[in-house]
Amino acid sequence: MKMCLFLGNEYAPKESTKQREAYFLDFAQEVRQISSIPLMVTGGFRTPSFAEEALQNGELDIVGMARPFCTHPERIPAFLAGEDIELPSLAIRTGIPSMDDSAEGGYYAWQIIRLGKGKEVKLGLSGLLSALFLIGWEVRKAMGRLSG
Repeated sequence: MKMCLFLGNEYAPKESTKQREAYFLDFAQEVRQISSIPLMVTGGFRTPSFAEEALQNGELDIVGMARPFCTHPERIPAFLAGEDIELPSLAIRTGIPSMDDSAEGGYYAWQIIRLGKGKEVKLGLSGLLSALFLIGWEVRKAMGRLSG
């Protein structure tokens, strides 16, 4: 089973997590036990029905979504209207397994930055270019050359 690092701890996704849309509902349940502040969960929501179900069950107060809206901006009105659609994320790959996480993170970071600047989504960016974008962005940020 693939392990990942989450908040400094190794985390192996439960089978229930793999079978549902939202990745962090287990963590949300733990937070609910110790806090009463409004809770936003992001990561893995893809359908209006599942987002609504999580809200109705009180598992969270706000659904956070970014990646699906980055790659399917034309479907946002239908999603918000509750139409039965799915917004899958794209799997961005380089062909170099050790760079694939950077490729995917870079691809979506680049799209969010573009949207924030009023530009359109640019589909079809290569995995390698996306990975290099993320690495360059993080280096510039670490050197204090980016604002905000």
